[in-house]
Amino acid sequence: MRHVYWVLPGLLAGRPGPDCAPWDLDELWQAGFRALVTLDRRGVDLAAVRRIGFAHRWYERADLPDILLRTFQEQVGFVAAIEPALAFIHEQVTASRATLATVDSHSREPDSSTPALAGYLVRYHGLTADAAIARVRAARPDAMAALGYTDVVDVLAWQNTDCGKTTDSAAGGDHA
Repeated sequence: MRHVYWVLPGLLAGRPGPDCAPWDLDELWQAGFRALVTLDRRGVDLAAVRRIGFAHRWYERADLPDILLRTFQEQVGFVAAIEPALAFIHEQVTASRATLATVDSHSREPDSSTPALAGYLVRYHGLTADAAIARVRAARPDAMAALGYTDVVDVLAWQNTDCGKTTDSAAGGDHA
């Protein structure tokens, strides 16, 4: 399917939302997707999502911090905001339901679903921040180019350790 990139083959994928790259919900259902996470529901027909039968967790753009995460406080705020989405993804993936995380990227805004996907890999699959970022970038090379996005993954990795000590990369590390 066009625009879909797999992070966990057959279980977890990402793609732009429907305002950026139009989608066909019936096609997504036929392809095996059973759950959607939309980090910006602009353009999402919620009635159609329900009618088809998708499990769905969605956000309004205002539910998340600014698209550019300049400060540690903004990065921690983004992590706190997406925790319910990460738990929802985990519930779906654990039940072997293929899950698609989307966000709309108007005017080529950065895609905030990519740090959420990498964050999920850190939080629930035990990957280091560097390994999770590498996996997402292997599937989508332009992933997490926006200011603060790799730092969000570092924050999640830091939160997963005792006393915030991490062995893979320090919070605020560089993932160029």
